[in-house]
Amino acid sequence: MTTPKLGIDGRVILHEGFSEDIARDWRERVGMLWIDGNHTQAYADFRAWRPWVADGGIVAFHDSRYPENGFEPVTRDVERILREEWSSDLRFVDSITSFRLYRY
Repeated sequence: MTTPKLGIDGRVILHEGFSEDIARDWRERVGMLWIDGNHTQAYADFRAWRPWVADGGIVAFHDSRYPENGFEPVTRDVERILREEWSSDLRFVDSITSFRLYRY
C-alpha cells in the first residue's frame, strides 16, 4: 500500500509506546499533541505531556464527544482539563475536541 504525500515528512514523527513512558524521557516542545489511546487515562496522558506542549500549541483528543458510545471517561477528562487550563480556539469536529493551550 502506498501512502499519499501529505507534506508532513520531517514534521511528524511517530513514537509508539505508552504515552506516560515516552513523556517521561521527552525533552522537546511539541506544536501539537494528539491523545488517542486508552479511554480511561486521557487526563493522565495530558498531564504527562503538558510540560512539553509549546505556548499556543494544539491539543486534540479523539473519542471525546460521545459519552453515550462508551467514551464517557474521555469526555469527563477533557471537560476537567478545559476547566483547569488557559486555552482558546476550542473546536469540535465529529468525535474530536481540540484547543490551543497557553502557558502561564
